Amino acid sequence: MTRQALLVVPLGFWLLLPVDALPAAEFRIAAYNTLNNPDSPTEDAWFRTILSAIGNEQVQGLAKRLDAIALAETDAGSANRLVDILNGLYGVDTYDVVTSSSDGGGDRTGVVFDSSTLTLLDWTDLPQIGWHTMMRARFRPAGSIDPAAEFHLYSLHLQWGNSPGNRDARAAEINRIRNDADALGQRVPIIYAGDFNMSGSSEGAWSGMLSAGNGQAFDAADSPGEWRNNPAFKHLHSRDAAAGMDGRFDFHFLTDEFFDGQGWQYAADSFHVFANNATHTLGGPITTGTAAPPHVLSALAGASDHLPVVADYRYTIPEPTTATLLAAGAIGILGWSALRRRRCRLQSRRPSHLDDLVHGRFGPAQGDVLSDGAVEDERLLGPTAVASTCSFPAGRAPWGVRGRRPVAGSKGPAGKAAWPRRIGLVRRRRRPGCSSWWPRRRGWGPTPSA
Repeated sequence: MTRQALLVVPLGFWLLLPVDALPAAEFRIAAYNTLNNPDSPTEDAWFRTILSAIGNEQVQGLAKRLDAIALAETDAGSANRLVDILNGLYGVDTYDVVTSSSDGGGDRTGVVFDSSTLTLLDWTDLPQIGWHTMMRARFRPAGSIDPAAEFHLYSLHLQWGNSPGNRDARAAEINRIRNDADALGQRVPIIYAGDFNMSGSSEGAWSGMLSAGNGQAFDAADSPGEWRNNPAFKHLHSRDAAAGMDGRFDFHFLTDEFFDGQGWQYAADSFHVFANNATHTLGGPITTGTAAPPHVLSALAGASDHLPVVADYRYTIPEPTTATLLAAGAIGILGWSALRRRRCRLQSRRPSHLDDLVHGRFGPAQGDVLSDGAVEDERLLGPTAVASTCSFPAGRAPWGVRGRRPVAGSKGPAGKAAWPRRIGLVRRRRRPGCSSWWPRRRGWGPTPSA
């Protein structure tokens, strides 16, 4: 097998498989209601402390800077300040942000993302969901060209309040979100992240997320219950960081594709409320806890009334099926064959052996010149000499040369008889090393004398 053939077999394999030449990758994604902050140098410093601490946090042995943040209760100015903070923190210019349109109160949702790890394919504004405008973004791991590697990230902010009317409003919002998600189709990885404002799993919004359909999703923490003021769920309380930690408002809901063992996967048990290990006082500020250094806890209490919720995700290249491997092998074989044919394909240039032919340095045997008429299965190349890249033996004429005998009195270089510059090659059986275009046998001819 030639070197070219060795290269084309794996090329055919990777062109056909629905995967990328990417290793399994880790991604850290957060949801954070930032209370329209930061908008001052002091708040910039708080968020710099928080975002740095999240990136340095070891979760199951992994410390990683954030790849994406689903923002709730933000605005264009604050979101762009977060981008600047992250770029400055890591000495890069790869962080960027997209935000929804503004709602009636001036709030937006948005997604900050690291373009060196995630490629934003598109995003959709969802102003019709409820009081707050929400959005959906579609991503793919940076460097990937595989559509199967895509996932959707919803940035959500549901209706506030604990009255029956507020609960009904949240349920209606989730119903509209699910309609949007279900329309994306089957087997689509989706993360719903943000401030859900729910008080317990008895709400219609909770059951709406778990209801059947393409966009059916499950709580990453897998913790149904009534969370409000419940000490059993202290470790999941995410509000109020400064005034009193007593409610679970912030979530990641994930479609089943994150639990099926292939492609996008949730890193089991990685979801957590940042800086909350349940050591704080129930109903007290987060600064009464011990889950992070005091300066980090103070920054959290100052930056927002919510704590960020963080989870890690992995994208693993799916293993090919037997059918895919067989098809890939076929592509490889076809590619190899194409490379072999390339060695003998017609090219619009005149090699040195053709110069020998047309100037009479060798030619057909006497009495074995083809007629000037068309020959069956013959490709004519026109008046300009064009030939196959197959080599002719030294001193021999190729089979199937179409032309006339040397014209009397017509001389080429060094007094050789001149042959007409019109040559055809006949498509016949294959020969070793020259797979397709090989001249039809007419017998070898001696080199004409000068």
